[in-house]
Amino acid sequence: DPSRSMRAYSQRFGITDAVESTVTAFDRAHGADQSLPVPLDLTPDAQLLEGDRRYSITDYDEAVGAYTVSINRNPDSALRHYKRGLARRAAVDALDEQALQLAVEDFSRTLELDTTFITAYRARGLTRLELWAQTGDESYRQAALRDLQDYFRLAELASDDEIAALITSLEAALVD
Repeated sequence: DPSRSMRAYSQRFGITDAVESTVTAFDRAHGADQSLPVPLDLTPDAQLLEGDRRYSITDYDEAVGAYTVSINRNPDSALRHYKRGLARRAAVDALDEQALQLAVEDFSRTLELDTTFITAYRARGLTRLELWAQTGDESYRQAALRDLQDYFRLAELASDDEIAALITSLEAALVD
């Protein structure tokens, strides 16, 4: 019986709670009621998966909550901060400057933890562009330009036409 074997294995290696939490998360992800609140008793990895599941069904606020719990249990994970930043950015009301700022903070923390996490430069740059468009604050545009240039340089993406065009238009705007 596979469940008896798994139970014996998990008891032998002292990971019973982790296995049970992961199985519970899997069960919820595959048929459980989508409207249930995010459980707080999951392992950090299961909580991360719960955040991913919530994000995939566009339940961004609940994804932010799941990622936050995961971060609280594993604060030095660049990936967790990055994913929470993406969820915050996706959940944001078009006029919510504070939520965009929180997303920028998450992307900044990602880069503090892992300077090679190059997609965080792109995400932070695009979020700062949104802040600039919303507020007209030139410092956001300049910071966005630096982030996108760093992304472009580090990723060595000569074919990323979208980012190249953004950099060109931001540089031109700074000259004007």
